[in-house]
Amino acid sequence: MRPTPDIGTAASGIVSSAAAADTTHMTTLGVMQDASADVLVKYTYYGDANLDGTVNGADYQQIDMGFGMHLTGWQNGDFNYDGVVDGADYALIDNTFNEITATGASPLLQIANSSDLIAAPALSSAVPEPATLGLLGIAAAGMLTRRHRRTTSEARGA
Repeated sequence: MRPTPDIGTAASGIVSSAAAADTTHMTTLGVMQDASADVLVKYTYYGDANLDGTVNGADYQQIDMGFGMHLTGWQNGDFNYDGVVDGADYALIDNTFNEITATGASPLLQIANSSDLIAAPALSSAVPEPATLGLLGIAAAGMLTRRHRRTTSEARGA
């Protein structure tokens, strides 16, 4: 059974028709989040932990570290997004590595069409950080409080 990432279904979220149509079950959407909360979603091979477009020793190092340290997330080898790095994730990386080696498949980075990597302007938009909205609210409240104090003190002095 092909694992389904928790990033979207046909009804909602982010989906990949190319990954869904892949009869070799070698491709999917990989998702990584860095320390600054930036999120990278990439069409790639199962097992491509560092999202460089191929499966190699660096990816095996990532899954081994994720398994040994009980980490989760794509970059740590949780390729089926079930919250744990286990034998199912090793099966995915092993299957993909063996298929790439046997067929001589090119890294996805090389075969991807550049137009597939660019979001249409009508479909993308800037989204403010939640922390920014909170800071703006605090600043506005402070300015209103200061104005209220000034108005009250001026009324008393007059």
